Amino acid sequence: MPPARWSPAEGTAYDYLYEERPYLTLNQWSVADVDGDANQCGLAGSPTKVKAVKNIVFQAKESKTLTSSDADVEGMIKELLEEKIIG
Repeated sequence: MPPARWSPAEGTAYDYLYEERPYLTLNQWSVADVDGDANQCGLAGSPTKVKAVKNIVFQAKESKTLTSSDADVEGMIKELLEEKIIG
């Protein structure tokens, strides 16, 4: 049986994209769809437990102002890659 498919409600501002771009489809798989063991899924199958969640606030040491130009965005991505902040 194929997985369930999500699609936007008809009449929304973006429902036409669902037909024009089928790669945007989000499939919903269940344990049964993948022949999985239900005992290894969800909370019962989780090897870790979360005791607490803490908010962490990063303090910016510097800031930069960019325009929306491709050159500014490309420059920022290159800098983040070089400094191994992303990648």
